[in-house]
Amino acid sequence: MVKKQRKRTRRGHALNLDLFREWNNNRARFISLLAIVALGVAFYTGIRATAPDMRATADAYFDEQSLMDLRVVSTLGLRAADVERIESLDTIEMAMPAHSSDVFLELDSTTQVVRIHNLPGENTETALNQPLLIDGSWPEAVGEIVVETDMLEETDYKIGDKIRLQLPEDSIFTQTELTITGSVESPYYISLEREPTTLGTGVLTYFFYSPEAAFDADYYSEIFVTVKGTDGLSSYSDAYDERIQAAILEVDDLLTDLVAERRQDLVESGEALDMFVRWIEAQGGDSSFVREDGGLPLAPYTHEYRASSLGYLKFVDVEGVGLAGMSLGAGRLSLEQSIDLGAGICFAVMNGEAVEKGQVIARLYSSEEGRFEEAAKILGSAIEIVSEKVAVEALILDKITS
Repeated sequence: MVKKQRKRTRRGHALNLDLFREWNNNRARFISLLAIVALGVAFYTGIRATAPDMRATADAYFDEQSLMDLRVVSTLGLRAADVERIESLDTIEMAMPAHSSDVFLELDSTTQVVRIHNLPGENTETALNQPLLIDGSWPEAVGEIVVETDMLEETDYKIGDKIRLQLPEDSIFTQTELTITGSVESPYYISLEREPTTLGTGVLTYFFYSPEAAFDADYYSEIFVTVKGTDGLSSYSDAYDERIQAAILEVDDLLTDLVAERRQDLVESGEALDMFVRWIEAQGGDSSFVREDGGLPLAPYTHEYRASSLGYLKFVDVEGVGLAGMSLGAGRLSLEQSIDLGAGICFAVMNGEAVEKGQVIARLYSSEEGRFEEAAKILGSAIEIVSEKVAVEALILDKITS
């Protein structure tokens, strides 16, 4: 037993001696590894320690500049009544409408796209998304503007210079020559990645701010919203996210009705037709075909397709709807067949909308009265009335930003 213990002691001594010799012969390598590990630990510790401070600093900046919690947008535009209805929601603290417009700016022989926002009233306590003046002064006249600080740093422009803009045909911004009075930063553009634009290459280069009087529109481009119960909460906290998600659900439900009402307003006022005419004329087409006083003929025979029961309209076969139109004469199976330009289907109810029994769902048009029976049969297989509300799929599935 004593001999075994002595053998273990000698082996341990030899192992320690071997480790010491290995470290002594490769001292530089071990020191390097130790330094790398120490540096990694220090870096990780620093990140963990500073991350809360960075979030707190950003959150304080957001609060100081009154950054919105939500932004409501619609391609159809938003009305003053929409602002009031959004603000009346249980989860919403306040809603502030705003104008913005994308325009072209010539820079170094290239055409860039910039976005101009109306000044939100930087001297009022209720204004949201307040830009921070870095240099110069706020614009006071319609022909004055403040620009993003990056523009003055990356180009030859300076405060006091004039810039010239090219306005798209449908622009709500009215000025083409502006004097730069100052430079700003904005909490709205805290990220390096900008949202896409429909102009040019789709890339937004800079942002500007101009007085409200420089815009001419009877609708708003967007509505900025604050949510109740978020005061004092960090914008990076789970509690904040929960309140925001609850508000999003409530606003989304209301927007479905607001968009439908706005769409109906545009149709009844003739604005939708005017826009359609502009599209046709911009492509060199004959717009007289969409006016009441000329254009496509209207088939002499009409058949009303009515709901067989109470419920919700559901499109189950869109191709079937097209085949129903073709059976009326609005299409053809072969090149030799002729097309009835006055034939077709006009829906009075859209997919997902509620219907009453006997309500007209669609009107069928044809030059031959005998075509209605077959067309109605095909249409009946393509649509149906269901008892439960239909989940209508979004028309825009996703946005590609880069």
